[in-house]
Amino acid sequence: MYSPVIFSRFAPDPRDIHAAHSIYFQVLGEHGFIGLFLFLAIWWSVWRMARSITNYKSTDPNLLWAKQLAAMCQVSLVGYFVGGAFLSLAYFDLPYNLLVMTVLTKRWLIQAEAGPVRDQKAFVTQAPAM
Repeated sequence: MYSPVIFSRFAPDPRDIHAAHSIYFQVLGEHGFIGLFLFLAIWWSVWRMARSITNYKSTDPNLLWAKQLAAMCQVSLVGYFVGGAFLSLAYFDLPYNLLVMTVLTKRWLIQAEAGPVRDQKAFVTQAPAM
């Protein structure tokens, strides 16, 4: 996108090569308004999922780590959103790792709420001994 070949073809001054220096303008320039909307929708849903984890009603002290992890993911996302207004880091991998951690934590809480997984060995039929 930001190579000399592209700028020489489409820019008024092909020697003036520059980048967007904002994740929002970078996504807007590369994907248009629909891409920007999808980009913001992904991060909005991650933010809401992290908020639902921090608001999770549980008396189990063993689940405190999930609430703290979700809260720190939100703090990290704030840093990404504010810093991203001045940097071209739309495809930096750390926020996407936060996305995966948030989704997996939510999934883990749902499974923990459903109860322990039954032992799979109980469902295996044994052949009679001869």
